[in-house]
Amino acid sequence: MVDFYASAFRLVIEVDGPIHDQQTEADSASQHILEALGLIVFRIRTETVEKNLPVALALIRSKIRELKQHPDFPSPLVGEG
Repeated sequence: MVDFYASAFRLVIEVDGPIHDQQTEADSASQHILEALGLIVFRIRTETVEKNLPVALALIRSKIRELKQHPDFPSPLVGEG
């Protein structure tokens, strides 16, 4: 299960809290599966979201701008499936 998904950008946003420090193998495995499906996984710390939401949102916007500049945007698979 992912925290947030922006389908227009194939972007999975994972908000990682302290528990993720102990489950790195599981996180890595799930990220591998998501990336195999053509998704991009962007991780942001819970502390950033809780203590400085404007910074967290700026990081997400920056990632989206980066994705928009990629030559494969939009995905050639959009509309299939």
